[in-house]
Amino acid sequence: MKIKVEKAGPCRKIMEVTVPAETVAAEYATAVAAYVKNAKMPGYRPGRAPSALVERRYAREIDESVQEAVVAQTYPEALKRSALDPVAVLDLNVTLKRNESATYKVTLDVPPEFKLPKYKGISLKEKPADVSAEALQRAFTQWLERHASFEEVTGRPVAKGDAVQVDFEGRLDGRPLAALGKRVGALAQARDLWIMADESTPLPGFGLGLLDLAVGARREITVAFPADFGVAELAGKAAVYQVRVKAIRAKRLPTLDEQLLKKAGVASEAELRGKLKEALEHETQRTARERQKEEIIKHLLARTTLELPETLVQEEIRHQFSALVRQNLLRGVPREQLTEKRGDLLTAATNTATEKVKLGYILHRIAEEEKITLSDQELAASVDALAQRYAVPSAELRKELEEKKEMDSIRHQARMDKTLDFLLTESRGEEEEAGLFGRLLGR
Repeated sequence: MKIKVEKAGPCRKIMEVTVPAETVAAEYATAVAAYVKNAKMPGYRPGRAPSALVERRYAREIDESVQEAVVAQTYPEALKRSALDPVAVLDLNVTLKRNESATYKVTLDVPPEFKLPKYKGISLKEKPADVSAEALQRAFTQWLERHASFEEVTGRPVAKGDAVQVDFEGRLDGRPLAALGKRVGALAQARDLWIMADESTPLPGFGLGLLDLAVGARREITVAFPADFGVAELAGKAAVYQVRVKAIRAKRLPTLDEQLLKKAGVASEAELRGKLKEALEHETQRTARERQKEEIIKHLLARTTLELPETLVQEEIRHQFSALVRQNLLRGVPREQLTEKRGDLLTAATNTATEKVKLGYILHRIAEEEKITLSDQELAASVDALAQRYAVPSAELRKELEEKKEMDSIRHQARMDKTLDFLLTESRGEEEEAGLFGRLLGR
């Protein structure tokens, strides 16, 4: 068997395999014997028809059978001898004649060959920040607000942070918003609706527009919808709302008494603040680690040059594009608007897919170099984390992943995450780098 490999483009090879005539002849003999044994020919009992007659009757089928057998018999060995590890098979062309050598060409996409950049000791700027007294106080106030109550107030107008009961009706260019159809829904009009007098309302500026109104007062509030607003009929337009205030409730923070402390599982305000600080420190460290990993990723991508298999990139582009469309639909963006922005979505998907495939190859090579593996326990922990994220039982999610044959993908991603954790451990901050330079300079 002779093998010749040619480059056909980025990460694309054509492997040409020539199979000896004796191998082809043996496969023909096997195929003909099988057809003679099983063929149903008029006037002959099964297995009794002359082989020459069977060969003429089933010539095309016999040729196809021999082609399949020749390729199946020689292809694995050809890959092994040519040291190819294909990620996709794009084309197969076979040339075969009886009593002659056979030739077939296989077009393959293969992993890239590239040189890894220096990946240990990457200098990182992002560091976990200390929890400030201001941040701790904000967290304490937010905790109290989560346990706040709202009490009816009289004798004063709406203040920021109040809950306000209103009736309202919106109009656009003099026409009721309700005439725009069901998609506008509750944004068109409402009765006895409680709404916060702050920036949190779904109608931009509406909540703050209620400030200083007394119970029974009326006002026109103009709402300017942003161009990317989720309801296409309102995006980029300004609607006028006729509003009447019906009741006002003020937020009352609770007294931090023994009962509330007990509810929080602590014995004192100091202990509560300590728990809040611990949670803030954990979140600050987690956020800093994620940003440091982003720094590492940017470092690796910027310093690595490699070609990518087009089939993998295109597959990932399709996946990213579908994910973007799904996310936008869940946000309420109409399909018509997504169709208009298809080009932008496709560009974003292409950029993300290209970087993801490139990063995958880089991290895989680093994992191989450092012999980073994933244990069954670590894989199970990754599945548990996914199950918690999607609020489903772990066993149920694992069964679904196994049925869809997606466990290898989860294993790959978990190994890549473990590799990033390794790189983070091996990195150094600016202070360490400055210390190194200082030592080199004799300081």
